[in-house]
Amino acid sequence: MMTQVFKMLQFIPLLFTTLFIIFPKTVWFLLIVAFFITNMVFHYRNKQIQFVYLYSIPQFLKLVSIAGLLSGEAPFMKVHPTIKNRLQSLQPLVRSLSRFKFDVKLENDAVALVWGVMELVRIFFLSESNVLYRSFRLMGAKRTDIEAVFAYVGHIDMLLSVAHLQENLPYYCKPQWTDTGLQMTDVYHPLIEQCVSNTLDTAGKSILLTGSNMSGKTTFIRTVALNMLSAQTLDMCFARSFSGQRMRIHSAINLHDNLSESQSFYMKEVFTVKKMLEESERHGKSLFVLDEIFKGTNTIERVAAGKAVLSTLSRNGNTVFASTHDIELADLLAQEYELYHFCEQIEQNCLCFDYLLKHGNLKHRNAIRLLELEGFPKSVVDEANKIVENYTNF
Repeated sequence: MMTQVFKMLQFIPLLFTTLFIIFPKTVWFLLIVAFFITNMVFHYRNKQIQFVYLYSIPQFLKLVSIAGLLSGEAPFMKVHPTIKNRLQSLQPLVRSLSRFKFDVKLENDAVALVWGVMELVRIFFLSESNVLYRSFRLMGAKRTDIEAVFAYVGHIDMLLSVAHLQENLPYYCKPQWTDTGLQMTDVYHPLIEQCVSNTLDTAGKSILLTGSNMSGKTTFIRTVALNMLSAQTLDMCFARSFSGQRMRIHSAINLHDNLSESQSFYMKEVFTVKKMLEESERHGKSLFVLDEIFKGTNTIERVAAGKAVLSTLSRNGNTVFASTHDIELADLLAQEYELYHFCEQIEQNCLCFDYLLKHGNLKHRNAIRLLELEGFPKSVVDEANKIVENYTNF
């Protein structure tokens, strides 16, 4: 409707030229003033719409220009074979948008005078408004071509980013997709400097990790999830070899309470794990990554609920990587999960980590020993050791 109005107003000056011959000059002058005021209202209302696109239109024109340059490079021709046809189709829109002047620099009085005259002409003939609405119509008609150009440049930008990433990696590999469990050789986390790599073959089973704080449990399960994600999105992995089946990824790591929603840490865990259980039944063949499940509640219920949840998640073709401090949980899941652990050594009163994945359940504990190393009172350390000894004997 607005387009029709603008078209009519654009041609009214020709009508006034004719009326100048027929009507008295006084009547003609009043009509021309009324018309000019009407067009001025439309013109500056249109300016408000135009200012919304103050930055996006120049950026779009720059995008089309860059796409044109890239389409002439041989390595990028295979990315989108029809991109040149798309760019050619957008030329009318480019020419229309190029008529907008978003940055006027009034360097002297003469330039200001010229700009003022041009502004009066644009108001009188509503040229800017008609160009804007014509551009909107072209945008609607060329929507598919515009999306293709965005996708083309974005795809090349992603490829260049991946190529730059690969140049700075110690090594990487292309994933191999199979119907068996995950196999990873020398897998590592790319954001950790001098990261210790590990090798694992799940043999189709889920994995439960035990170990002390800072030993590497959480980092390792993050590494597994990150490599599965990069395998399915970038077709590359941070490992010497990586194979397995494609899986949806669901994570429960680094959860926090939410004061604004009146959720405690434990309730946040409950809602997150509930969604995981629903996904495990709905889809299957998913990768679930959980760090210290239900650590927001007491030990007895944490172990009981954790065992029930992890047993359920590992069914239906799913694979679970979970970490825990609860050795009791590892004992309960020993028949369903493959057990691995990370451990540390205390040498010369210094805590040392090798960050190497080891098969089996954790055999020793060092938490109380660390209290001693950090200078806790001897009475506290002795009482803690006595309680542990009595609990173990019981």
